[in-house]
Amino acid sequence: MAVTVSAAFGFLLAAGVKWPLLFGLLVIGGLGLVGLQRPFLFLALFLVLRPLLDRFSENRAVLTGSVSINVAGLLAIVFIGVSVLVLAVRRPPGHSRAAGSFAAVLLVSAFAAAHSYVSLRSSVGTGVLLSELARLGALTAIYILAVHVAGTSSRAGTLFVIVGLAGVVPALDGLYQWAHGIPVAADLTIGRISGTFSGPNPFGQYLAVVALLLMAIPADRLQPLVRLAAIAPVLAALVGTFSRSGWILFAAGALLLGWKHRRRAVVSILVLCVALVTAVPVLRHRVISGDLRRQAGTGSVEVPSSFQWRMDTWRALMRKYMENPLLGFGLRSAAVVNPRQVLLPGQAQLAGYDPHNSVVKLLVEGGPALLLAWGVLLAVIIRRMRSLAHEDWELAWASRTLYVLWAVIVFVGLTSDDPLVATAMLGGMLALTGAVEGAHEHLRQTAASKTTGD
Repeated sequence: MAVTVSAAFGFLLAAGVKWPLLFGLLVIGGLGLVGLQRPFLFLALFLVLRPLLDRFSENRAVLTGSVSINVAGLLAIVFIGVSVLVLAVRRPPGHSRAAGSFAAVLLVSAFAAAHSYVSLRSSVGTGVLLSELARLGALTAIYILAVHVAGTSSRAGTLFVIVGLAGVVPALDGLYQWAHGIPVAADLTIGRISGTFSGPNPFGQYLAVVALLLMAIPADRLQPLVRLAAIAPVLAALVGTFSRSGWILFAAGALLLGWKHRRRAVVSILVLCVALVTAVPVLRHRVISGDLRRQAGTGSVEVPSSFQWRMDTWRALMRKYMENPLLGFGLRSAAVVNPRQVLLPGQAQLAGYDPHNSVVKLLVEGGPALLLAWGVLLAVIIRRMRSLAHEDWELAWASRTLYVLWAVIVFVGLTSDDPLVATAMLGGMLALTGAVEGAHEHLRQTAASKTTGD
């Protein structure tokens, strides 16, 4: 592997690849080498690095001539390759409960990608489709690898701390943006921070999950001062995203997680949220009233509420979907076929809105088959975490936390946004889910071996 990496970088250097890109590729190659020797460390590093690279998930960097690469996509491919090699060598015992459901999602998505390539080749590029398939493959690999390399209670608990603290750097980056001024959003009168992410909505959802994880980790695993120092910038950055889906995810998660054992803390948080919404006009417009949007020649104008805007978009897309209800229009086609095309400031051509709804997007892009595949996968995960949450074992708290978070994520996907495209957030959730499941399987096998020995 070392010889192969050396030869590859020698070739890239001779081909005139720029030094920053070469250094980035070198880091990713080194990460792959770490994965072959220390899989758990590799998983932890990936969960820390992926949020820092999210802003590059839609941008392709030119290597040389006409050759380009997506850095986040390359990292996903490296993760898939290392995971396959590690699992092939380790030959892990047992099985992953959701592995079959993941296989169904990948199979249906591959068919939807082929359908999109045939029917929308001029609108949805091949690179976009390959990147999406690589993203889904990496999410699958994260879950399966976590089951087998983080499969002890100690390691699973450590992974919760790592995922929680990994959100601090993106949050601080977002606060730095906020402090130094950010450009006004294309169709609004407010600026929204995105930190190291591709947009404020995935950033907000990621921060909401990180904040809830930091709140749920027991005191014996995370010191109170460290918890407070980590959660303060995360919540502050969450406000600055102006992401209603992120706010909903955090508020609903905090209510469900803390109402039984930390009722005073939950009430305090909710009172603070209501006070902020009431006192700050910008927040009030984002939550209660319509948005303030720019209009050429007239300054700003208040438009109907975001939920009404979402419903209009959903209706338009569902009317479009009924033109091909069996197969939809193919992977990554929702924004392309959306009848509500607009010309935003700074853009040279019309663009469609994203659906902001997981069900609508899945139907438009893959029909009932893709919706069913994702529905079964999420149902299997939620049911498994609910079952583990009711058992008397060391990670019951972790199982309950994940059960609530997955349920809230599904709720957000049905009502306000599409969290299935929030790769960094989903990656962390799947890693923790796999780790908890692996830890339980390890305990079960240990107990069975002791019983057999007796």
